[in-house]
Amino acid sequence: MQILLISSNYFPEPVGIGLYTADLAYILNRDGNKVTVLTTFPYYPWWKTPEHLDKYAVEHSTLENIEVYRTQLKFNVPHKTIGRILFELRLWLGMRKVYRRVENKNFDKVVSIVPSLGAGLIARKVARSKKIDHFLIIQDITSNGVSESRMSFGTLLKYIVFPVERLIVRSANFIAVISQNMIEPIRAMAKTSTPVDLIPNYEIEAPEGLNLSRTNFNLPLDKFIVLHAGSIAHKQGLENLVRAARLSQSTNVVYYLYGHGNAEIDVFQASRDLNNFFIKPPVPRDQFMSLLRCADLLIVNERSTQISMALPSKLISYFSSGVPVLAAVPKSGATYKAVEGLAFWVEAEEPESLAAAIQKIVLTAESREYYAKAAQHYFNQNLKSEKGRERLLAWVDNSKNT
Repeated sequence: MQILLISSNYFPEPVGIGLYTADLAYILNRDGNKVTVLTTFPYYPWWKTPEHLDKYAVEHSTLENIEVYRTQLKFNVPHKTIGRILFELRLWLGMRKVYRRVENKNFDKVVSIVPSLGAGLIARKVARSKKIDHFLIIQDITSNGVSESRMSFGTLLKYIVFPVERLIVRSANFIAVISQNMIEPIRAMAKTSTPVDLIPNYEIEAPEGLNLSRTNFNLPLDKFIVLHAGSIAHKQGLENLVRAARLSQSTNVVYYLYGHGNAEIDVFQASRDLNNFFIKPPVPRDQFMSLLRCADLLIVNERSTQISMALPSKLISYFSSGVPVLAAVPKSGATYKAVEGLAFWVEAEEPESLAAAIQKIVLTAESREYYAKAAQHYFNQNLKSEKGRERLLAWVDNSKNT
C-alpha cells in the first residue's frame, strides 16, 4: 500500500512524538508498504535546528527507503498564546507547500499524528480530495493542553483551537489515543460511528551503548540523586522540583534535570542560587539508559491541572531501567492511573510533600527495590517494543478488511 504519514515531528528528533512517528514509518515500511512522510526540519526539544542536524534540514530526502519531505519553520517557543497560534499557522502553511510535491501521487491511506493541528488539517484535505481513509493518532489533546498547561490566555486559546481540533477529529475514519483519559473527550468530538481505540506508546529501543557510571557523567558518588530526564516544558511545572530542592538543601539529596525545552530558561533562573539543583543537556540515546541507572530515584512531575494530557513517554524508559520512580502528579490525572502500584506518589504542586517524600524514600531501600521491580515487570509484560508495534500495525491495517 501507498501510505502518506504526516507529523510535525520526525527522525532524528531524539525524544517524544518524533521517535514514535519514525518508528511507525519503519514498521509500515517493514510490513511492505511504500511510505511517504510530510514533516518539518528537526526542531524538538530545542525549538531550533541544531548545527549537527543540518544535514536533515533539506526539503526532500530518502531515509531507509522512506521518502521524507520537510518544511522549514520560523521557530519560536510557543508557550504564549500568540506564539502558539503563529507556530500552528506557519506549520499549516509549510505543510501545504511541501504537500504540493506529492499531490499527484496515489495514496491508499493517510495517517496523521497530532497535537499538530497543521498536520491534522493537511491529512483531512488529503483524505477528502483522494477519498481515502484518514487514520488519526492522538498523542495529546491540544484544546485541553493549552488550558491545563496554564498557558497565558489558555482558556481563550482553547476556544479558538477546539473547533479546528474537532474538525480534524471528525475527518478521521479511525482514531487511536495513547491514554485512557483521552477516550471520553475524543469520543465527544468524533462522529458516532468512528471507532476510538486505546493504543499506548511503547519502548523505542536505543542503540546499544556502554554501561556507563556516575563518574562518566560527572555525577557525585556520595549523594542521593533524583533525576528528571526529558523535555523541560511549561506543561510539566518543574518549578515544583526547584521548590522541593530549596527545602532539601540541608540533606544529601541532589536534583538533576537532563533535557531542553520551552521552560528551561525559567527553571534555570529559579534555581540558579541552589547548590543541589542542576540542569544538563540531554545525553546521546546510546547513553540514556546508563544515565537513568545512575540515579537513585527517577521523577515525573506535572501541574495539578494536567488531567487528560498525554502520558509522558519518559515513563516507559523509567519503568525499564530498574530504578524506582516517584510521580508528583494529580491523582485524578492520566499519569496517576498509569503509575498506580508501580511508583511512589505525591500530589502535584506540593513541594513540601515532595521534599518530605523523597527524604522518606532515602531511608527505605526495601520500598525502592519493590517499586523498581514492580515497574520493570509491568514494562516487560506490556511495553516492550514488538508488542507495541504489533498493536499499532494491526490498527493501521484495520481497513484492509473493511
